[in-house]
Amino acid sequence: MKKLFISALAVFSFVCCSNAARQEVTANSEVEKSSEKAVKSNATDNQPTSVDLASLELKGRVKTVVTKEHDIDVTYTFDKKGKLVSVKDCDSEYDISYYNDGELSIFAPDYGTTYYALDPETNRLVMSWGTEGGCTFNITYNYDNDTLKSLTITTSDEDEEETTEEVKVKIISVDEQGNWTKRTLNDYTEERTITYY
Repeated sequence: MKKLFISALAVFSFVCCSNAARQEVTANSEVEKSSEKAVKSNATDNQPTSVDLASLELKGRVKTVVTKEHDIDVTYTFDKKGKLVSVKDCDSEYDISYYNDGELSIFAPDYGTTYYALDPETNRLVMSWGTEGGCTFNITYNYDNDTLKSLTITTSDEDEEETTEEVKVKIISVDEQGNWTKRTLNDYTEERTITYY
């Protein structure tokens, strides 16, 4: 059975999390245009990073990212401006949309929507939230300088019982653009393959 775990969420087979009420705006609106705005990047080629890339903890001229999420390859495809144009696995294509002022959300059939929020000053991913398998989640990304060190995960099940857990993040390897390719989240190892334009 497939599970949706967008980018850093792959570790959370044990997580059901707390859904903030947000109004989703479809990708055909004016908000979509603001998702293409460039944010500051530390990429070696000095190319700006889009809001979509930053939301998925990426920088530079990313073309595709393939992650293994519960033994299923999930492929994220970006255009040359860094806009996320598709997310799909072997069975389905996910819906990409935007809310508020152009922040990214991704809907996976059967599992729900994950929303991403960036810090407006640093353009780093600071929070994601949504639903998964009848539960809700809220994940806060905790940094030490520019390095992601931990995730604080608050989950709520169908009975509205809430739990909070701290997940330690350790980067094992990065590529030439500075994007992580392997890391651990507590005892879970997460890997991704990245191609560039």
